[in-house]
Amino acid sequence: MSHFSDVIFVNILQLCADAIRRAHCDEVWVLASEGTVATRMYDHYLEDVRVQYPEQQMREIRAFIEVVKQQPEIPEESIEAFHAFLESAPVSDVVLGCTELPVLYQSIVQNGLPLSVRIFDPLEEAIRVLQQQIS
Repeated sequence: MSHFSDVIFVNILQLCADAIRRAHCDEVWVLASEGTVATRMYDHYLEDVRVQYPEQQMREIRAFIEVVKQQPEIPEESIEAFHAFLESAPVSDVVLGCTELPVLYQSIVQNGLPLSVRIFDPLEEAIRVLQQQIS
């Protein structure tokens, strides 16, 4: 994190990686867009953590992203499908590495659907850190 005048710059990937380390995760499943998966962007920040990308499920991830982008209200079947997708994670810690996916995750929470995986949201981590900085 760096400051320039009254502006605070944050690296959301680094903040998320820090949260993952604080949680003592050995392995994470990063759900992200095709570009993030292709560049394996999280690997740089999580050198000490085994990072898995669901490359075989990119079509499903793209469909989840598009539902959020295109639907003013997320259909119940999309919420249930994303819930099932998260429950199928090969590890217990999941990073929501695309800005649309936390919207679906919040719908799961609001519907009271239980999850057996721990979720890491880089944007939520950035918000938490920024709130600490300004208070």
